[in-house]
Amino acid sequence: MKHWKLILILILLLQFFSCHIPRAILWWKPDYKDSKRLPKYEVEKSNKAYKFKIADSNRKAIIKDKLEAKKYDESFFEQSGTLAFIIVHKDTILNEHYFNGSESTRQIPIFSSAKSFTSALAGIAIKDGFIKSIESKVLDYIPELDNEIFKEVTIEHLLNMNSGIGINIKGDFNLNRGSARYYYATDLRKRLFSDDLFYKKYEVGEKFEYTDLNAQLLGFIIERATNKNLAEYFEEEIWSKIGSENDASWAIADKKLNMTKAYCCLNATAIDLAKFGKLYLQHGNWEGEQIIPKSWVQKSIFPLEGSEYWDYSYMWWHTQGYEEIENDEYLTKKDKNAKYYKWYPRKDALTSGLLGNYIYIFPEKEIIIVRLGKKKGKIKYSKKIKRPLNWGQIFYNIANEI
Repeated sequence: MKHWKLILILILLLQFFSCHIPRAILWWKPDYKDSKRLPKYEVEKSNKAYKFKIADSNRKAIIKDKLEAKKYDESFFEQSGTLAFIIVHKDTILNEHYFNGSESTRQIPIFSSAKSFTSALAGIAIKDGFIKSIESKVLDYIPELDNEIFKEVTIEHLLNMNSGIGINIKGDFNLNRGSARYYYATDLRKRLFSDDLFYKKYEVGEKFEYTDLNAQLLGFIIERATNKNLAEYFEEEIWSKIGSENDASWAIADKKLNMTKAYCCLNATAIDLAKFGKLYLQHGNWEGEQIIPKSWVQKSIFPLEGSEYWDYSYMWWHTQGYEEIENDEYLTKKDKNAKYYKWYPRKDALTSGLLGNYIYIFPEKEIIIVRLGKKKGKIKYSKKIKRPLNWGQIFYNIANEI
């Protein structure tokens, strides 16, 4: 009885206060239900829906058999916590299934996959002249930040996560200075511009280090440059133009400042997310309109030339392949009988979000795969050990069967 009274009190607090603490206590960790929980901006669907073609029953059966041969059957998707799984090849849906009680019209939070959308909007803002260039300084748009820490940081550094900026966060869910402060709060500005949040950890451009606040700062720059919140700009420049069949939404970062959570918390249906993949397969062009600059798309879905860290560029990830070699030039196992491998980037790319939320594209074969989940899922490695599923490898395996 006391337990339910506490929950009722917390729910009432949520209705009257923007403070993050009741939300964090009630829900604690991010969850696939957060599309309905977090305060958000609504994003309206397109006036003209785009429909992928549907493969005939014979081709669907062939794909199903190939998936099952690799043990990617219905049981695999159910047990791995998958909510939606879609395969599109040359504008034709080969596989579209929903699991664990989900359905085609459900908005699912894609968490950090939203960073790839923020990147796209940065490219559009530069194309439209709101932002001068990728070489523009962060301080040109957010002068409130510490000049000594940010004076050499550019927009491109934020995009490639090599800004060198360190973040003072104490534990994922420290209620005052942890991730919960950013995830559940709707007054992010108070923390974003506090004196002790940022510090210089590396020289600018020296090292890749993935951090959410690089993306949040980028989103804030776009909002200041365009004088629109990110969700509004997204609706106007992307969602309304790619034939979305369903509304989307994007979580609020700061109500007073009209700021969107640029690093996460975009909610959308799987089929419409596949259209974002299609936009990138088409080099940023949709029905003759160059929505995202072609060069921007190229820098996103292919590793940057000359970069020491080719796993990530412009807020997209790239999967890795490897080949066995005879010398010890490359990192390998420590035992004396270890084999040596040379790692290299493949010709594919993916967005990646918490709980295993992905949009995967293989440009060479015109393949899009969307996987959304309530958890990432694990595979049994030994009797006592389970390891998280490597979805990038799974997508690559599937793509090579098509």
